[in-house]
Formats: sequence, structure tokens, C-alpha cells
Amino acid sequence: MEYVFVDDLHRYKRLKVTRACESCRRRKVKCDGGSGGSQTPCSSCRKLKIDCIFSNMAMKRTAPKTEQEQMDERLQRSENLLNKLDEEDSKQGRKGNHS
Repeated sequence: MEYVFVDDLHRYKRLKVTRACESCRRRKVKCDGGSGGSQTPCSSCRKLKIDCIFSNMAMKRTAPKTEQEQMDERLQRSENLLNKLDEEDSKQGRKGNHS
């Protein structure tokens, strides 16, 4: 476990791990290894005597779309579909006869 000096009161705090190892992520426990890009085995993996594997796959979450954005996308899809139907009608010689 790595610690960093904080202030004149001789306090230390644990370094934050940017991403937990696969084992800690799977077991949903605090991971203390791999900080500073060193990919050192965490204490949990050392204790369990298993390989400490860090995935370099960064998963980014996107913000949920607003209701307006969802409606805009739905409108765009509908307009695209109508345009496609109009093109098919004009290819078949059916102009404006939608009855």
C-alpha cells in the first residue's frame, strides 16, 4: 500500500488508484495497487496469491441524452424514412398519389 505525505502535522494519506485490478473490480473491493502507473500487485491479489491484472481498456460513460435530444433523433429518423419512401415512390412513377 502506498502513502503520500500530506502536511506538517505528519499526516499521510493513501494514494488514489486510477483503476482497480480485474480481481478487485469483480469482487467489488478496494484496490490499492497499480498507482502511479507502476502496475504493482495489490494487497488483495498478493494475499490470495493470484495474478494482479490491470486492464488498460478505458470505459467512458456518456451522459444520458436529454429528452430533447431523444426527440430530435426520433424526428431525424422519421424524416429519413419519409424521404426514403418518397424516393421509392418517385422511382416507381407514383408522385403525390398517396390514397
